[in-house]
Amino acid sequence: MLLLKNNKGKSVIIMERRRNTVIQRAILRTLGEKGPMTAGTLAKEVGATYRTVKRHLYILERFKGKIEWITFYPDITLCRLRKKQRMIQCQRCRAKVTIPE
Repeated sequence: MLLLKNNKGKSVIIMERRRNTVIQRAILRTLGEKGPMTAGTLAKEVGATYRTVKRHLYILERFKGKIEWITFYPDITLCRLRKKQRMIQCQRCRAKVTIPE
């Protein structure tokens, strides 16, 4: 968050939306290139802190649905990209059909 003062002298909080998008894109790109990895390794690759990466992974999993967690025994949790389903829409009836890859 950024704390700025407007022209009346009041403090205004502005979210760093652009930086958040850059971090999320970097996470998705790294997972796409190198495959599943833990949050700590991902933080080193992206160049952010562990806490920041965990927060963005939660956003990408819960709200955007782009990644998923895989849990192995003992206590290793990896995150990987979710498979994208290709949809084709019929020009005549507008029905959507999923094509498996």
